[in-house]
Amino acid sequence: MTKRTLLASLSFLLCVLLTAPSFGQTPARKGGNGSADEVKVIRVDEVEAFRLELSAYYSEMRQVIGAFAAFEVTRGELMKSGVDFAANIEKAQRELAAMNRMQLLELRLQFAPNDRLATLRRLANKLNSMLQDKEVRAVFAQLDDRAAYARARQQAKSGGVEANIKPTAPSIVIPDTCPPPALTPSLADLAVIDAIVIAAELAMELLPTDFVSIIAREAFTAAVAAAQGASLAAHTFYEQDTVCFFIKWRDGMFTEFTNAQRLQIEANLANSNFTMPIGSFVLPASQGGLIEKVRDVVSDLITKMGAIGVSTAASSSLLAAADAQISAGNYKSAYQNLRDAYLYLMQ
Repeated sequence: MTKRTLLASLSFLLCVLLTAPSFGQTPARKGGNGSADEVKVIRVDEVEAFRLELSAYYSEMRQVIGAFAAFEVTRGELMKSGVDFAANIEKAQRELAAMNRMQLLELRLQFAPNDRLATLRRLANKLNSMLQDKEVRAVFAQLDDRAAYARARQQAKSGGVEANIKPTAPSIVIPDTCPPPALTPSLADLAVIDAIVIAAELAMELLPTDFVSIIAREAFTAAVAAAQGASLAAHTFYEQDTVCFFIKWRDGMFTEFTNAQRLQIEANLANSNFTMPIGSFVLPASQGGLIEKVRDVVSDLITKMGAIGVSTAASSSLLAAADAQISAGNYKSAYQNLRDAYLYLMQ
């Protein structure tokens, strides 16, 4: 199933919602011979068929809950209420199997208007199919990996102390902690998760509230909460990572600019044929110039050249003279000393 197929499944669910009669309506009874309503005779095999269909619905919802419980980003939402939904559904199935025919008949009447159970079966089956899809499960697994990455980075930054970061909790965006691109949800991934949310919410719209057993509604309530938790996590991670990658891009551009600027400064220092230096390299920062930057470049080179065995005594002396002249406001003389210091290093 591709993302396009998932959206087609969502379209199916929309059709169910738009075409299914309201659960709030009650079926009209046909009048008999005048004074009494006709009572439809429900055969024994129909009651037993209802038992099988309701049990099959419970099985579908157990798989839905199981699919959500398999992933961290959705499991947390299931656990918030403290209710073991899977266990409740299993209990409901056992109770259903033990019901006598009168009990089944009473329960069946709750589902009878507008064929509620058949509608719920279709919704549960479609939702389960979407959750079992490999592509959907891969998106959930990616979100789990992203949450684990956030915890590991936070733990490293806090000195090894375990950080209790929920997948849906926003965290501070730090440029050097941007996740690998493979862990960042794409817009297509967001669409897949949101399709699951809409599917679960559409099912909730069709759920009656007057069940003898409320397990069916509980299961869908849990499914909606889990799907919404996954959606919140996916959108949060997407927004965080988008900002993070922008910061890295901006910093990278700044680094490239800084490197280009340094090369231009060195080119001007190295060319002793220039009788006139570039004006911005002579002016101080207070006047929009870069002489302090020129001085830092020369100082950095003296340190690095000295580390590889180059004699730096003359250059260091000229740097000290340039510092004094900068302090005194003699910027042209300071620049000349910086150029001479650079040229001594390159001899």
